[in-house]
Amino acid sequence: MENSNLTNQDGGPGAEQFLTHEVTSAVPGMSEQSMETHQSEKTRSAARYAGLSGRGRLLNMLRLLLRSQLMRHAERKQVVNDAHLLRDLQSALPHLDMETLHRGLQLLMEDDARAGRPYIAALASAHRNDQPWPGFIPASQQLQRKAQPTGAQACETEHWRQAVTEAYRFYGEAKCGALRDS
Repeated sequence: MENSNLTNQDGGPGAEQFLTHEVTSAVPGMSEQSMETHQSEKTRSAARYAGLSGRGRLLNMLRLLLRSQLMRHAERKQVVNDAHLLRDLQSALPHLDMETLHRGLQLLMEDDARAGRPYIAALASAHRNDQPWPGFIPASQQLQRKAQPTGAQACETEHWRQAVTEAYRFYGEAKCGALRDS
């Protein structure tokens, strides 16, 4: 196994070493050239991760944890309020605040828009479960998924409810389909 020279601030092995170590025995039947290509892709990925600032790493971790949490709620066809999400995620990210949580939800919306998927972030609501989280409507308008112009709250709430239904259909059934296929 090749060791990386990257270390954390204490001089011990850092996250970068974990991300770049070789695992050749875990991929049986892979040609030497494929392994080299795979390793170079892993190294490039680790370099991108290593180049992120502390805030960038926090946001990447937040995106992963948020998507995981929201997928569970999609399977149950539940909307979760942002305060509950914040409380659940603070065990893994103790300094997480509501503003950063909302930024993470917005990043999920951007990811989903690029991939052509329904917004999984629609499953997050305001403190009361009958309204979207505060940044949903502006982010949706920015990403041009809302046909009607900025309007009455009832219209915006209807748009959010439609996004919730699409997320239930897409993410809830995606999980069930994956289980059926295996």
